[in-house]
Amino acid sequence: MLQRIRLSISILVSLGLPLTTSATEDPNDEGVQLAEFSQNLAEIDAALARLQSPAKSPKPATPEHPARTITVDCNAKKPDSIAGGLAKAQDGDTIQIRGNCRESVLVQKDVILDGGGSASIMAASPDDTTIVVFGASVQVVGLLLEGPATSQITASNGGGVGVESCVIRNGSTAGVIASFGSRATVIRSELSNNRNGVVAIDSSAARVGIQFRSDAGAGPNQFIGNTNGVVATDGSTVVVVGNSIVGSSVGVAVVDGSRGLVASNMIANNGLGIVVNLGASLELANPADPSPIFATPNLGLNLQAAILCNGGSISGQIGGFLPAIQTPIPPGALSGVQRPPHAFTFCQDATVP
Repeated sequence: MLQRIRLSISILVSLGLPLTTSATEDPNDEGVQLAEFSQNLAEIDAALARLQSPAKSPKPATPEHPARTITVDCNAKKPDSIAGGLAKAQDGDTIQIRGNCRESVLVQKDVILDGGGSASIMAASPDDTTIVVFGASVQVVGLLLEGPATSQITASNGGGVGVESCVIRNGSTAGVIASFGSRATVIRSELSNNRNGVVAIDSSAARVGIQFRSDAGAGPNQFIGNTNGVVATDGSTVVVVGNSIVGSSVGVAVVDGSRGLVASNMIANNGLGIVVNLGASLELANPADPSPIFATPNLGLNLQAAILCNGGSISGQIGGFLPAIQTPIPPGALSGVQRPPHAFTFCQDATVP
């Protein structure tokens, strides 16, 4: 059993918050939200434990192999399978997917899965992950992934996945997970009604809304009604730029020794806008940055607090309300509200005015 997440009891005790909830508790209360957040991360850990290591490693790259397009039509009279297409593919090929597919897909080759904006994949079982990328570099483009699944996309064991122009819904653990030293990039996609939108865990990395630090503009994603929007935990790194993150218990969480750069987002109508704790570090917009997308502060009004910090550090342009734990907590705006002098009682104040 994996033991990657150490969040629940230590955080709640240190904050003086309740460890359990009851039917009479306010779901917008910070204690309730953090307890639910802890449970969500524990479920990610359990889901990753169910991923079995495949017996074979990905085939080595063959530069002399010209890229091909292999069409998979799941609605044909004799339906194709994505697994069948992958069996024929070599590194650099594109799997062009048509129709509505019902299978759980394991990818161990450097390929593109292209749904053309209309194809869909539903996991074979609600207990499966729809697409597992194991040690390969894969692009997932123009697919609808909304059937019940543990997660819709998981990159594992040093793999990499680029997600573009997809709709990702109803992941009971997460929409997209980068795990075990993997990386994920998510741009121009919708992530809604997942337990967690995007998660980087176990020394992994995720770029959300941007592909490269040098990008002049963001590729914004829409996060709608996920329990948590973006999460970095267990020494991972996230860059979250130019997205809309609304209707979550926690918009962005950077915890357990992780690092996050969060700028130019609309983070609104969440219980907690941003959470940073357990030795994590958060960098917000830096007005001196030459790139406008990294110099623009986050915006949005959240129900409980804009930024909740416990045992981490924050740098950059705050411009938002950071309430101390021991004071009554008014609604928190991510811009336009001056932080009180005691806001960093539990957090190293490394801010730039």
